[in-house]
Amino acid sequence: NNASEIQKRKLWEKTVAPEVLSGTALLGITVFHQDKEQAKNWASAIAYTLQTQGFEYTGGNVDIKIVDTPILSRWPVKPNFVMNGFLGLLVGGLLGMIWVAGKYAK
Repeated sequence: NNASEIQKRKLWEKTVAPEVLSGTALLGITVFHQDKEQAKNWASAIAYTLQTQGFEYTGGNVDIKIVDTPILSRWPVKPNFVMNGFLGLLVGGLLGMIWVAGKYAK
């Protein structure tokens, strides 16, 4: 059971990125997931949990409100290093072959 708790925390570290927005009393929550709808659901669930049970995590009389709904990005936010490396190698190899072929054609 302890191992599953450690795995959950590691997943949260990779998936959820909270940050206090500088100069404000706002907490921004960024959620990363391959499925956009899943990321939106996680963000909504986290915001709802903080709003309804946030008193358990704060000291004193703090009013927690949801300021904005989740916003989905059109493009992937976290790069896929393996895929990007493979594509870079492929494009670099093709450009190298074109350059070499151009040198020998002259």
